[in-house]
Amino acid sequence: MRILLVSVIIQFLFVSCSSQERKIFFVNKSGSTVDSTIINIFSATEFSIKKEKIINNDTIVNFIPIGRPESNNHDITIQVTVYINGVSPVSDFRYNDLSGYLGSDYFIIINDKKKLEWKIAE
Repeated sequence: MRILLVSVIIQFLFVSCSSQERKIFFVNKSGSTVDSTIINIFSATEFSIKKEKIINNDTIVNFIPIGRPESNNHDITIQVTVYINGVSPVSDFRYNDLSGYLGSDYFIIINDKKKLEWKIAE
């Protein structure tokens, strides 16, 4: 009986965490206008967001709807690609093998060296 109760509590916590709208903030600190960004989130399905013409020092908030992408219940990947005129595309990703859900909001910052920095929002 105790094992069943613990199992139900753990499942409830996973569902609670996954049933929240999440945000991915993209911050342009590159010193240039970003032509476009593409953010892909992969689990059982893929969810993509494309934004264009992000001026320097601008922050874009990307809302991830509840239940997107659909979860495979064991892993999730966030991939971002940034396109700036005259610069090779900048790409990076984060992988989590512990759940199939976004457990946090993220800040993705492109700095003046055209490198991506990731921070978990608190």
